[in-house]
Parts: sequence; structure tokens; C-alpha cells
Amino acid sequence: TAGKLMDDYFAAYHRRKREIGEVTDEPTMKAPKDFDPRAFA
Repeated sequence: TAGKLMDDYFAAYHRRKREIGEVTDEPTMKAPKDFDPRAFA
């Protein structure tokens, strides 16, 4: 389902951020944890 795909995508995204040591949020480049794509619709 689309929900499952999005869950997998965000899980992989945050896992990669941890792997590369990306601990600071960069709003211009990355979405915050509570990012809601629908807010831009």
C-alpha cells in the first residue's frame, strides 16, 4: 500500500541520516520529523 511504501521510505531516510551522522536538522535541505507533505498541497 502507499502507506507502507511511505513508512519504508521514511524509515530508510532516518536510518541513513543516523548512518552518516546527520544529527542536525537543515530545514533548507531536509524535512523535519513532523513534516507533512499535504501542508504544501
